[in-house]
Amino acid sequence: QSSTFDIVLMDMQMPVMDGLQATRAISKLTNTIQPPILAMTANAMQDDIQTCLDAGMVGHIAKPIDVENMVATILAHTQNKRQVMLVHYKSRNSVRTLWSKTLKRKHIHLKE
Repeated sequence: QSSTFDIVLMDMQMPVMDGLQATRAISKLTNTIQPPILAMTANAMQDDIQTCLDAGMVGHIAKPIDVENMVATILAHTQNKRQVMLVHYKSRNSVRTLWSKTLKRKHIHLKE
């Protein structure tokens, strides 16, 4: 694709291709800049986090989401870049609205 993203928020339990498979597939793309990938999952044991890191992710955001922690983690891995890709994360509209408002306060654009 011609679009580039500053970071990818990767849902770990998607149909067809899980977050680990999707991360490995992204890392194999040679025609694009590789964005940092953060896992988003309720699986928060150290082994789960290490599995995500071993697959090529740079960090982990545990569910349920602490929005302020999520924003801090995003900023830590984006070096103040301003576009975030949310990969197939199913959330209620109210949660999405809260995320969008929090990210907008930090001048970050959420693209789905």
